[in-house]
Amino acid sequence: MARTESAIKILWNLSYMRQAEVRSAIVHSDTVKAFTLLLSSEVDRLVFYSCAVLHNLLDDADLRRRGARDARALRRLRQEALGVVRENGGVLSLARLLARCADRNVQLTTVVVDTLRNLAHQHDPAKGALLAERIPHLLLHLLGGLTRDELTPTEERLVRRIMRLIKGYWHYVQYLL
Repeated sequence: MARTESAIKILWNLSYMRQAEVRSAIVHSDTVKAFTLLLSSEVDRLVFYSCAVLHNLLDDADLRRRGARDARALRRLRQEALGVVRENGGVLSLARLLARCADRNVQLTTVVVDTLRNLAHQHDPAKGALLAERIPHLLLHLLGGLTRDELTPTEERLVRRIMRLIKGYWHYVQYLL
């Protein structure tokens, strides 16, 4: 258990690096598949680090600031990682994880919501899976429990991420309201 956690923390630190060579090593070594499978673990620390690594690999926030060659390579690796996560049931694992952790851990919930947004972006089967798991309903429930005047910075980030994810389900959300 300690070795597994240490290895995950090392890969978590490496996943913050934006060099294409480091990302390529992580994506092409079946690590993404392993982290996708770890999402269903009962150990919260392993789940958090696994989700954080996947989030870092799937996030494209800084690609626009990169040089053209580096950004192109990182975009290709991101697409490969998205495919691996989707093939190995990552969308359903993250949806179930969100339902499990929504009321307990704001930090993990924020990372899960953002990762789900990356996975569902322009991918209809992932959106359908999230609808089947009633994720928009859960997100509205989460938003209802937060009051604007007493939000911590992490909770504010969570609200922004939820709103970005809900934007893709606006017709469904209007139906719920």
